[in-house]
Amino acid sequence: TVTSGYDAKMCWVHPRAGAIPGAKPSVVMTMQKLLLTGSDVFFALNDVRTDDLKTWSPITEHGDTLGRRDEGDGIVVAACDFTPKWHAKSGKLLGVGHTVRYKNNAVIHNRKREASYAVYDDQTRMWSPWTTLKMPDVPKFHNSGAGCVQRVDLDNGDILLPIYFKGEADKYYRVTVLRCSFDGKELKMLSQGNELELADG
Repeated sequence: TVTSGYDAKMCWVHPRAGAIPGAKPSVVMTMQKLLLTGSDVFFALNDVRTDDLKTWSPITEHGDTLGRRDEGDGIVVAACDFTPKWHAKSGKLLGVGHTVRYKNNAVIHNRKREASYAVYDDQTRMWSPWTTLKMPDVPKFHNSGAGCVQRVDLDNGDILLPIYFKGEADKYYRVTVLRCSFDGKELKMLSQGNELELADG
């Protein structure tokens, strides 16, 4: 049992574990709180860790690095739908998700979205401040994110990252896979695969 208790106001969501290999492997699991009276209203990412594959550390909130940010005019942005996974080439635990924007704790319907990511430091047990993947400045990527995706890491270290996306005026989302590089600190888009879309419905 990682934790227990329920206050009927918040609940834990998106518990996802990333394994750090070694003679004694460790596992870091991230999760965040959801406001039950809203829809997709998330707060700072937290983590727990096990070094013996039996017992978990206390829950640690990473509000300074993985928390919400004020963008002004009443708009708040959060990183969410986060998935940590070991990146063998760089020897880093890389977590990828996307952003969501709120006004008065309600999701802004027509909003900008980006794929977000952060890197775990195994020595300090801290995460780098979340940042966003730079995308081509074209209208179709106005709302693009890698929330809850399962990436594939290639032997050379490149990452195949699925995303969904749409332009500001588009009715439907499309999906594609990005090929990205990761040097242990920065995630960069290298190329884009084909696009899967529905014309209607």
